[in-house]
Amino acid sequence: MEAIPATPENPSPRVPSILMTVVVILAAGTAVWQCWQHRVTQKTRDWIAGRPEAAVQTLHGYDTNFLQVAGDGNLAIRFLNLNANNPEHVKFAQLMFCRGGYALYPRRAWVVPEGTVVNGGREAIEARFSPSPQWLHDHNVRNIIEVDTDAAGNVRVRAVPVITGGTQ
Repeated sequence: MEAIPATPENPSPRVPSILMTVVVILAAGTAVWQCWQHRVTQKTRDWIAGRPEAAVQTLHGYDTNFLQVAGDGNLAIRFLNLNANNPEHVKFAQLMFCRGGYALYPRRAWVVPEGTVVNGGREAIEARFSPSPQWLHDHNVRNIIEVDTDAAGNVRVRAVPVITGGTQ
């Protein structure tokens, strides 16, 4: 590499290239940081900021509700009219079946019949799980959690008891 001579207009020829490198690195770092901030959930930000109680408080509420609704049995979760192409519906369906499974273990929160592969909320919605009364009885399901949306698009959750004998 040939040295660039200093001139009165450019007394230090390396300064512009070093300055440009610093500016590019700072701009790229800022862009990456802003993208990261928008993609990280509020729960993750709370956890990183040292507020884990804020991050898990909502999850404990779900867990408590699942345990109360299940009683001493299992649950079935049905996603009635959620849209598998709506990212918010997919995230909510995944939250419901993951938290249900976690809270009830070793009992079950069924979202699909045995043998059906579920990789996420989309598959849980697309399954349109509708167990028969006999299936509910055979699998010791005490309540069905039905998740749907109202005319305004708001997600609603309700527990439907399974009457003894496996019928509702």
